[in-house]
Amino acid sequence: MRRSVSLLLCILGFSAINAQNNNKLSSINLSVILPTNVDGLNESQLSKLESKIIETVTNNGISSEGYTQNFVIYPKFEIYDEKDSKGGMRSIKILNYNLSLYIKQLSTNIIFSTYSKSIQGSGYNKNEAISNALESIDPSDTKLNDFVKNGKEKIIKYYQSNCDIVIKKVESERNIKNYESALATLLTVPEEATTCYDKAQSKAKTVFTELQKYKCSQYLQKAKTSTASANYDEALEYLSWIDPTSPCASESKSLINLNASKVSQERKKEWEFLIKAYSDGVALKKAQIQSMNNLAISWLKTQPIAATYITVIK
Repeated sequence: MRRSVSLLLCILGFSAINAQNNNKLSSINLSVILPTNVDGLNESQLSKLESKIIETVTNNGISSEGYTQNFVIYPKFEIYDEKDSKGGMRSIKILNYNLSLYIKQLSTNIIFSTYSKSIQGSGYNKNEAISNALESIDPSDTKLNDFVKNGKEKIIKYYQSNCDIVIKKVESERNIKNYESALATLLTVPEEATTCYDKAQSKAKTVFTELQKYKCSQYLQKAKTSTASANYDEALEYLSWIDPTSPCASESKSLINLNASKVSQERKKEWEFLIKAYSDGVALKKAQIQSMNNLAISWLKTQPIAATYITVIK
């Protein structure tokens, strides 16, 4: 019997501040999307499948610790044959299933690479048979690694060939003042797509300047509200979105100084970095880049996560 099960998606991610400090939006990150509550796979088995995928991605020099919803790997699990083999004192359950993996860009629904393999598992019950089958997935398998490599290559080629389309989309968002969306699109252009990357980075500075003029007062007000509530970490996040050359720079600097004296030693370094940006040219340039990335990351993390369907055959 074949039936479709509606599933919510879970995306791997760091905490907001750690992600902002340790990752680059222009790196190709393949977030792993896994279904939850799949009829047939328990939590431990899903975790095993996730680990196998992450190991494969990491082996190919690509980060799997994504925090955007841009490029993802997601699996489709299909049980197509299930039988009992009688022999000896206990019958053995033999399970055949097809594992398909897809590298996809969620914003465009473009699939860049696919992988499919039939796998067999056995055990005294269905649960053991599934676990046995998952163990047979080899992260060093040539075809599995080619799947990841081909996906990366096609992502880069896509941006090289469609840069004008990407920039046109940005202009459409910019014209209706959807600056965060435009900025996120520009900053997620991979560095390897060199020509398009250079265009996107240049355009991002223009969009960010317009965004600051349009919204920095809103970010400042949010930071003030967080400060009044003694939520200094949240205030730090809002203030990290404000460019030291923006119209809100003076008030932002005052608020940074106020908060810097009230946080733990561990967080104090981040506040001190923001303070330094207002007087140090090198720190200013770094702060502007970080502000753009922090803002784009925070916007991307607010975007809704879609649902998918995985077909299970019983």
